[in-house]
Amino acid sequence: MDPFDPIHSPLSGTCLIEAGAGTGKTYTITTLVLRLILQKALLPEQILIVTFTTAATAELRDRVRGRLKDAKKTLQGKSSVDDVINRLLEHVGDRDIALDRLEDALSNFDRMPIFTIHGFCQRILNEMAFETGSSFDAELMTDNTSIIQGLTDDFWRKTWYKSPPELITLALKIMKSPDELAGYYHRHAIPDLRILPDSPDLTPVSCDVFRERCAETRRLWQQCRNDVMALLYTTSLKANIYGSLDRPASSEEFCHKREEKIRSWARLIDRWARSSAPAFPLPEKFVYFTQSNLDASIKKGAQGPQHIFFQACDRLWEETQHMVQAMHEWLIVLRARFFHFMDHELERYKHEKKVLFFDDLLLMVRDALRRDRYGHLKHM
Repeated sequence: MDPFDPIHSPLSGTCLIEAGAGTGKTYTITTLVLRLILQKALLPEQILIVTFTTAATAELRDRVRGRLKDAKKTLQGKSSVDDVINRLLEHVGDRDIALDRLEDALSNFDRMPIFTIHGFCQRILNEMAFETGSSFDAELMTDNTSIIQGLTDDFWRKTWYKSPPELITLALKIMKSPDELAGYYHRHAIPDLRILPDSPDLTPVSCDVFRERCAETRRLWQQCRNDVMALLYTTSLKANIYGSLDRPASSEEFCHKREEKIRSWARLIDRWARSSAPAFPLPEKFVYFTQSNLDASIKKGAQGPQHIFFQACDRLWEETQHMVQAMHEWLIVLRARFFHFMDHELERYKHEKKVLFFDDLLLMVRDALRRDRYGHLKHM
């Protein structure tokens, strides 16, 4: 990458300059404006400067005007500490012509278009309404946060009104609230970004099998709780997973590690089995009651515990994993559907209320330029 030379770089074509904070970007812009006036004889209204903030436009306006005044004073014979101005004026040619150009530029400086990007686009749309196809009575809405939030709330209510509680439980862990979903749209609703799937079709996630297996497992736990607990104290299970069966280290300890773990897990299953709330998702420790986890935790050469409750837990755990996967896929499609919903509803709102958002200013000018097949708008 070559360092940028504001004095000798070409004044035509496209040039990309990468520069960090405090490296002299504004100074470089004022140098280029000075060159355009002195070397290309451009009028102030022929030089467009755009930046990001209103404060930056005010600073640019002051800095450009000040630079032109400094160049004028130098041409009039006053010494300057600005080395760039001195070098430029050494090769300016006829100094009287250069002085006339600077005086004219300062006299008509207010004609120089220095805007924010959105401000420039708004001016184009207002002054060239016929060419751009913009509405004469459209009002610019500077903050669309409340509109997006209101539409998101509406989508949220419609989505969960008839959804199964198991799905709602998982969705709330991921999406948390309509506020977070609205924030998701604010961050990722980029113009022309393709949202997949293109035609989101929300196939309901069935919870019937899960509920049947959940009811079966709860019933077996209530019937076989004591038998299940006794089986878990077998010495064939690995101590590093299900706890040690060694005697307590002192008389102050009332149970060994295995008993401490099993009792804790049992209390968890007790609460789960008695709860009237949705049984989804399963308690994390539930996996220790599955037959597959027990089989994988047996000491080498030993015979592990077998019970219909453990087998029922296996079926329930497996169905839970399948349902979680299906729900995650469903939520991906839901987000895509949300984006399509928001795009459609925002367009409808803007059309009905005759308003524009900030991004619309950029997009409308861009689209008008794309339609400008013969270059009429570009050269106006």
